[in-house]
Amino acid sequence: PITFTITVNPAAKVSTVTNKTICNGSTLAAINFATTNTGGTTSYSWTNDTPGIGLVANGTGNIPAFIASATGSNVVSNIVVTPTYTFGGLTCSGAQQTTQITVIPTPTLSNVINPVLCNGTPSGTVNIIGNANSFPWINNNANIGIASSGVGSIPSFIAVNNGSSPVIATLTVTPTNTFNGTTCTAPVQSITITVNPTPSINSIQDQFVCNQNNANPVVFSGNATGYTWTNGNTAIGLGSSGTGNIPAFTAINNQAIPITANISVQPSY
Repeated sequence: PITFTITVNPAAKVSTVTNKTICNGSTLAAINFATTNTGGTTSYSWTNDTPGIGLVANGTGNIPAFIASATGSNVVSNIVVTPTYTFGGLTCSGAQQTTQITVIPTPTLSNVINPVLCNGTPSGTVNIIGNANSFPWINNNANIGIASSGVGSIPSFIAVNNGSSPVIATLTVTPTNTFNGTTCTAPVQSITITVNPTPSINSIQDQFVCNQNNANPVVFSGNATGYTWTNGNTAIGLGSSGTGNIPAFTAINNQAIPITANISVQPSY
């Protein structure tokens, strides 16, 4: 009698590879394929439909580690793996497996505006926007009228500064993108909100001046950075308006009775 064998190789198999989600600029660890086949050699070839993620378009064997890349919005790459099984000089292919790699772009903060407000005035909405789906922030000075922390744009509030000099609050914002349970953050960025104080002016003593004599200069003081004044009676020899201190001038009164000029001063900061 003669004995011979007929060997039937199994279809090649590749174990399911879980989908991956990773942040832009991060390193994705090597993806090692596995199989339930035994008794022969299982090989793998794969294709990548989106090389822009930082991985080449095709390869054989395991997928090596690479630095993920994405800009603008999430980038999804489909990786198709084809297994082959070799035994007795015969190679058999098997069902393909598809896995996805999603790369989340680095979140950004844009249109940063650092508001400067006056005490007691509404701020309007302080917009915090950019390429991110969340903008958590921390405020180091809640005394200006906003909370110590929050997420997203700041709704309009009444600015508060009861002192005599500017008050500054610094908001540290962390742009964040979250997808499929993976959270990507950008370096913390800062927004400053400055609240100027209500300007003040110290009291000014009235003057009595003789005709053709010099009126004393008027030096304004207070926490204001500027002063605008108007004169209700230019017949005394002083102009109708001006800014800053009032210089000395020659007083005039060509009448037989005293004349009076009321000076109104508007401080500003």
